[in-house]
Amino acid sequence: MNEQPKALSLICGRLDPLLATKVIKDQGKHAEGIDFFAGFCVAGHTHAIRKQDHARPKHHNAPCVAEQLRFKLHIVGD
Repeated sequence: MNEQPKALSLICGRLDPLLATKVIKDQGKHAEGIDFFAGFCVAGHTHAIRKQDHARPKHHNAPCVAEQLRFKLHIVGD
């Protein structure tokens, strides 16, 4: 059995899961991510509420991270 090792990462767009996924990929393992997206956890959301900055663009970090690290991301609840 010569199958490539695989890993599943829980991705939220924060630093810890990103570094863990990068380490896994750097070790030659196949990594895919999963993100549970509720629609309110986007970058800039808290800032927009506190500063009344409703014009500030908001984005979901997990897809950006998956693209940068080149792994498939499964989004649940989008």
